[in-house]
Amino acid sequence: MEEFARSFDRLSQPEQSVVMLVGVCGYKYHEAADQLGLAVGTVKSRLFRARDSLRDMQKPVPLH
Repeated sequence: MEEFARSFDRLSQPEQSVVMLVGVCGYKYHEAADQLGLAVGTVKSRLFRARDSLRDMQKPVPLH
């Protein structure tokens, strides 16, 4: 959980907001969009980028 928290802190504020509303609080895309004053497509793309970034941050760094 600590590793996730560190990774979450590295996301941009807009990405953090979308992850919190959709991923943690369980808002539907349209609910998060209304809450944030964004288009649904913007919420979806930010969530995609945030999840992608979180996955990348969780990958082990190869040793050379």
